[in-house]
Amino acid sequence: MPAAFGVKLRHGDAVTDDDIALFVLLAPHLVRAAQIHRCLWQCDMIEALAGAGFDTRHKGVLLVDAGTRVAYANEIAAAMFDSGNGLRLDAGALSTGDPDASAVLRCLIAGCADPCLANGGPGGWVDIRRSVGSPLRILVAPFRISKWRDRNAWWGFSSPIAVLIISDPDLDKQIYRAQLQDTFGLTSAETDVALEIGKGDGRNAAAARLAVTPGTVRIHLQRVFEKTGAHRQAELVRLLVEVRGRCPAN
Repeated sequence: MPAAFGVKLRHGDAVTDDDIALFVLLAPHLVRAAQIHRCLWQCDMIEALAGAGFDTRHKGVLLVDAGTRVAYANEIAAAMFDSGNGLRLDAGALSTGDPDASAVLRCLIAGCADPCLANGGPGGWVDIRRSVGSPLRILVAPFRISKWRDRNAWWGFSSPIAVLIISDPDLDKQIYRAQLQDTFGLTSAETDVALEIGKGDGRNAAAARLAVTPGTVRIHLQRVFEKTGAHRQAELVRLLVEVRGRCPAN
């Protein structure tokens, strides 16, 4: 241990109580420094991806090598792995519970390393079915950010060849709902009615999907109009579109 702090031990030298005490004193600071370094590293990575045209807001982000081994995963992607619903790691390699989609995903990733193309293949989209919830949508693209790709140290991984941006439609809907409620002060029931009316097929259809009476929809819709300032359903739909456009999940 002391050698890590610049103290060289000769063969057979014993670690003293003072050495152990020094290590115990310094260890929390080293851990904290490593955490700060990783946080800064992630911020720099996100900025680099954004500069390359990748929208990573509320998205899972993975960097994978030619063997589909994950060299980097942000917190959202890590949570997706932990849930075991759609994506998983098998011996460090990316896999899914959808065999057909897994095959397509491997081909897209491999194409990003095509030696016949100067910048790798074009990548593409693939949807991953899940046991619970809507399918995940994964954008696969060549990892072309030389600032990062050319680094020598990737914690035992070969340099990443592809970046994967993972969208969870269910998470996007939750963020959109929260944005509507925050923007207009809507209740949960009012938000449900606004979203159903936004589908454009009228109050009766909205009532049927929500399993309530048309009269209940009418009452909630009147409150929605009062809070949003809309006077007609068409105006409400326009407001919903504007909020969705500002929503960080998009």
